[in-house]
Amino acid sequence: MIFSSALYFFFFVAVFFIHWAVLPLLMPEKYLRPARHAALLVASYVFFASYDWIYSFLLFFFTITAYGSAFFLTPGSLKDRYRNWLLLAVICILVGLLCYYKYYNFFLGNLLEVLGFVGIKPDWFMHTIGLPLGISFFTFQALSYVIDVWRGKTAVEASFLRFGLFKSFFPQLVAGPIVTARDFIPQLYTDTELTVERLRNGARWFALGYFKKAVIADNVGPAVSAMLGDKGMYGTEGSWLGAFGFITQMYGDFSGYSDMAWGSAIWLGFHLPENFRMPHIARSISEHWRRWHMSLGRWIRDYLYISLGGNRVSWFRHKINLVIAMLVSGFWHGANWTFVVWGLIFGIWLAAETIFQEWYEKRPKLPEGPVMRLLRWPFEGLRWFYAMICVTTIHVLFSSPTVSYALFKMKLMYFYEAPKTPIPPSLYKPILTYFGIMMAGEWLGYWIWEKGKFQIKVPLWLEFAIYPFLALLLIQLAAPDGGAFIYFVF
Repeated sequence: MIFSSALYFFFFVAVFFIHWAVLPLLMPEKYLRPARHAALLVASYVFFASYDWIYSFLLFFFTITAYGSAFFLTPGSLKDRYRNWLLLAVICILVGLLCYYKYYNFFLGNLLEVLGFVGIKPDWFMHTIGLPLGISFFTFQALSYVIDVWRGKTAVEASFLRFGLFKSFFPQLVAGPIVTARDFIPQLYTDTELTVERLRNGARWFALGYFKKAVIADNVGPAVSAMLGDKGMYGTEGSWLGAFGFITQMYGDFSGYSDMAWGSAIWLGFHLPENFRMPHIARSISEHWRRWHMSLGRWIRDYLYISLGGNRVSWFRHKINLVIAMLVSGFWHGANWTFVVWGLIFGIWLAAETIFQEWYEKRPKLPEGPVMRLLRWPFEGLRWFYAMICVTTIHVLFSSPTVSYALFKMKLMYFYEAPKTPIPPSLYKPILTYFGIMMAGEWLGYWIWEKGKFQIKVPLWLEFAIYPFLALLLIQLAAPDGGAFIYFVF
């Protein structure tokens, strides 16, 4: 049930109508809130089961494991030694299930290659294991809860209904953003009203997300697939076009999903954490990761990087912590060496930028003046160009089936080879068009949301009058064969 599909539209309309219209008529006020929670919980499992119902039992197992163990993880419930062992056991269970479903064939395949290299050929066999939708997301969500309870940062949630809804709330269930208990569960203790402002904000975010996903990502997708799989036929130009097209598709796809999830949650009276903030206007790799997949970055920081010591350790250990954090982030994305190398390179680059920043802050400062102010704009432009080229190049690993193919494409990008056949307009036009739209949109968003410019106040009646026509326009602009979200496989 993809957010940009007609099926989701009818599903959400039914959920919305029951939530705001039916239940207030049927339930006494004192029972209205738990009735709404129960209805949303059922709707969330229906949503999840629409992909593959059998994995609903896995989601339920994750829920009861995190819910039940938390009562014994809270400080003072048991001796610290027993709490520590219990936390380790819960982490092993949750991460073990993630590894089984997502990494079994990866680990076994690599082990068989190593054994075969030394002449051992065991009778083990590979077998296909279905990947439960969103397992990486709801695994990290469960881990954040039990770790926060163990640390004493989050109170144990006694209501299984509230906890079950936190664990399965359908707008964020299968592709994030990664929601923590301390952000979401307090919202379940308050009542919200359906206001015109809530309808307006939800519509804005959902429309923006639909445009990113159905218009940008789905339209550019076929051209990107052709350019990425050209095996060098389109030369250096084709490799760069494919790389820029892929970051356009991935941003439109994932950011669009997050925006539609945000809009859906707002319509139901909830708030989800921000996940993207114009990442392609970043002027460094560090800034890019403060703007890209922000909920994952916060999770890695709070539950891995800080646990390793963060920046409170020695100079060398701090840099190693950065590399480890990004290495785990890479492996989280998929069971392929391409993701491992992708995370490793980003980690090394972040460590290198940190070293440079430390040196830069210690050097003598140049005096401010008209010349320096004049040079600032081209200097900032060079910083943006550096970040864009680095991110685009490293993401070639993300889009490639193997490390060797990624290196082949990178070589083409930096060592010129003429195309063996002309690149057809049907491939380069959509990539250039939608890349330009993406960049224009991000810079416009920067000036609106971060600089506070172009704050145009549209009358409420006019905005709601425009929405029906906007919906028809977006449907016409959307790709006829829209695909599943890229991040569903993660």
